[in-house]
Amino acid sequence: MSNKIKNLGASREEEGVGEPPGPRQELLLRRIHTTASAFLKEHVLTLPKLPSHSELKELQERRRLEAEARLAAEKEAGRQAEARAAEILRRRGDRDSPRPLPPNRTSPHHHPTNLTPRRLPMEEVVVDTGWGADSSAHNVTETDDPLIQQMNIIRNYIKQAR
Repeated sequence: MSNKIKNLGASREEEGVGEPPGPRQELLLRRIHTTASAFLKEHVLTLPKLPSHSELKELQERRRLEAEARLAAEKEAGRQAEARAAEILRRRGDRDSPRPLPPNRTSPHHHPTNLTPRRLPMEEVVVDTGWGADSSAHNVTETDDPLIQQMNIIRNYIKQAR
């Protein structure tokens, strides 16, 4: 195409269709030809050759294996995250469950002199502010999953409400 553009003025002159191109038009046509040639040399001729059919099959197989390995690694990471979350929940469950009293002490509810159940003192609620969430009771660590954090926050809200 660049050769056709370069010879555009000469072919028009040979056909007798018009007048020969002026010096500015010739300069423009030569520069278009030079720029197109430089582009081809720089971009098209430096392209790597296409792989053969066997190389293409090998590349496809390698990419498939890499994708399978990446998928297996992601599944394993998901299983490990679930195991960590279950372990955290198990530890939290152990911590929240009532612990047995040492053998030399008895529970105050089972002592013979305490026949009526004891009531805990009620906290005063100021009418102007009402009940609010206690942010100090969240027991949230940075390693927890956000879903677990939200579950723990809700548990603490329920404890405060009781």
